[in-house]
This record gives sequence, structure tokens and C-alpha cells, in this order.
Amino acid sequence: MNKYRWIAVILFFTLVLTLIYVYKKDKRNCLNPFEVKDFTSGKERVMICDKTLYKGSVKVVDNKEYPDLFQFLLNKDSKPNEVKQYVRIFEKDKTELVSVKSTIDYGSWNSSAIGIYRKEKSNTYTLIFKKAFKDNPGRWINIEFGEDFSNRDPYFYLNYQGSGISISRDIGYLGCYGACRLLWWDYYDWDPVKKTFVLANNKNPEAFKKLLENYKQLDKNACLDESSVTDSISELYPIRKDKEKICSDDATAPFTTAAQAEMLLKGKKAIELIIGGENISMSDVGKVKIN
Repeated sequence: MNKYRWIAVILFFTLVLTLIYVYKKDKRNCLNPFEVKDFTSGKERVMICDKTLYKGSVKVVDNKEYPDLFQFLLNKDSKPNEVKQYVRIFEKDKTELVSVKSTIDYGSWNSSAIGIYRKEKSNTYTLIFKKAFKDNPGRWINIEFGEDFSNRDPYFYLNYQGSGISISRDIGYLGCYGACRLLWWDYYDWDPVKKTFVLANNKNPEAFKKLLENYKQLDKNACLDESSVTDSISELYPIRKDKEKICSDDATAPFTTAAQAEMLLKGKKAIELIIGGENISMSDVGKVKIN
């Protein structure tokens, strides 16, 4: 009898040690997102294990399904860099949603990607909104998820669930580089019928009126600052669009090119159309006709 007891004891401790090993092994492969905010009554822990995001024991998304939420690849020859993940769990129309925003910051510029997932009755998650890194080219890209579209990161400051999304970046720049970037915002609101976030730039005319003033100033003053030419880009573009330098043949570097001037005028025209009621996104600005 003692023999069998000892065997049982050995088996028990073997099982315990195995479980401890497996637990520690799993724990080594898991980490917390950079920040998590849960606006629901759920208490499941949110973890990232082996590049898979879990809410409790349920998988939300993994690296194969959406790599941008787990790493940033600068180019095909570079080693992927880890990103910071900001997770927000909230409800819309009595449906649980999980937002995952990933951010990479290189100091001189940053970029963001986002995926929003809807929890189904089958206890699985379906992607309903996506903006990958490639969807947001440019510099200083930020995705803000908050009720008032303020210029602060709501993952740090807001204490309530957001009702909309804004994505900011530049769509180009003029000759003076950093000081002459063509800023842009896209706004998205929740659509209760489609049960996702839809473009709502035409619902934010006041924001675009302010943005238009910035474009008008660049249009008016860029050549004056660059080469002491008093004509605006709008005036010079029709007669100098085939020239290398839009302002003056004598302009020194950094100078505004015809392609840069064209993007300024297309952005200005797109903003005017939005104020007039059209719904144009940053990815559509290049398609706007200015002639």
C-alpha cells in the first residue's frame, strides 16, 4: 500500500511541476498592452501572448490576421520593430467592441494603425474598421479615438468611451519642409445602421474652415517667403506648372516643386468641397480636379 502511495505522491508532484512549468512558459510569452481601458462590466484580463491579443481566454486578433497591430516594418529589408498597443473595450448598440491602436514613434515622425473588432454571439470577434500603416502615409500620423476629436490622446486623458475617430497626418509639404506641411484630418462617426465607423468629414465644416485658412496662408505666402515673389501659388501654377520650381527660376533649395504646388491646390479645393457638403477623405484628395 505504501508503494502505491509513494507512486501517487510522485505522480501528483510531477503533475504540479508540469503545470507550473507550462504556466511559467506561457507567462514568459505573454505581456500587457501598453494601455487598456475597459468601459464595460467585463473583468477578463487583456493579454498579448505570442503576438495574439486575448480578452480572457478568447482570441481577438493575431499577428497573421493583422500584422500592423503587433509590429512595424519600415521596409522589406528592415527588422520589424515592436509597437505600443492601446486597447479600448466599449459598447455600441448593446454590442461589445474592442479597439486596438498600435503606434510606432521614431522621434522625428510617428505612425499609427487601428483595428476595431465586434464581439459576436459565437464568442468570436469580427473586424469592422481598419486603418493599416500603409493607409496613412506621411509624417506625425495620429489616430485619436474620442468624443470631441480634441488634440490630445484620449487613451491617456479621456475617462469616457469615445463616439468617433479622427485620423491626422500631412498629405504633402512645400519647399520649406517642416513648417510648410499640408495637414489633414479625417473624421469618422458611428453608423448605427451599418454598425461601424463611417467617414464624416462633411459633418465637421467648422474644423475644415480652420484648416482652409492654413492652406490659404500657404498659398499666399509660400513664394513670398521662398523667393520674394508676391504672386500666390494659385496665380503661378497655371503658367509655371511645367517648370521645376513653381515660384521662380531663381529660387534656391529648398524650393517648392510643381507637384507640391499641385497637392496644395488639390487639398485647398477638397476642403472647399467638404465645406460645401461633399464627403472627401485624405486618400481621395489626389483625385480632385483643379483645372
